[in-house]
Amino acid sequence: MAIAFIHSKKAFLATALLVVVVLCSVAVAYAAATVGSVAPLKGTVMYSLDNAQAGTWSTTLAPNCPTAPWYSRLEINSAGYKGPVTVTWKLQQETGFSSWTDVSEMSTTMVLSGSVQSIYATNNGVYSQSNYNWGQNVTTSGTYRIVATLTA
Repeated sequence: MAIAFIHSKKAFLATALLVVVVLCSVAVAYAAATVGSVAPLKGTVMYSLDNAQAGTWSTTLAPNCPTAPWYSRLEINSAGYKGPVTVTWKLQQETGFSSWTDVSEMSTTMVLSGSVQSIYATNNGVYSQSNYNWGQNVTTSGTYRIVATLTA
């Protein structure tokens, strides 16, 4: 089988332009895929027995009984995304080694400032006495956690 070479200047120019167009379209598609992405946020879910804004918030908690009130907040500890988000809060119970089952869920809609901030399990993410009481959904003793997921 013989390879035919392009001897015409017009054919060579047309082929070169086609290659350039194809390469440009690939670059444009890649740019469109990365323009909307944001760096992952770093944060920690913190817990409190008394829901005091300036009180003691910890990464672990030991309520007195299953139905005792307890609260959560998400502390965003890195600057990053600025804009509207929905935070989905899930209460999960440990059901086995590294196995968790969803117990209840609620959501918060708010605008992130792009800097370090605390988000509370309220309708708008701002601190208030109406921070969600997770203890009302705990009926048995066990190990529980809150998983907070942010979507833009």
